[in-house]
Amino acid sequence: MSHKKPKRSFIISLLLGIFVVALTGACSSSPPVPTPRTHDRSNIEVANVPPPTPTIAPEATPTAVLPASDESCLSCHTDDGKLQETAKPEEVVESLSEGEG
Repeated sequence: MSHKKPKRSFIISLLLGIFVVALTGACSSSPPVPTPRTHDRSNIEVANVPPPTPTIAPEATPTAVLPASDESCLSCHTDDGKLQETAKPEEVVESLSEGEG
């Protein structure tokens, strides 16, 4: 009796066929069907909320802006009393690098 070795292509084809059958068998099952839950809604309170009232911002009425003349700027910026009255006071800022530490 003589034994012949099976050809390599036959073995690969056989293994590929088994793989395809196993893969299609795993994918053939249908997904589970969800079942709806029933809830007891007898103890639920619903808030009675009135609808929102629309709020409309009043429109700003445009005011007429008159162009400033060169004299008004010059008179305001050269008046020492007005400059001191409207000047922003200087803030004393302490240096962060001074002191203990």
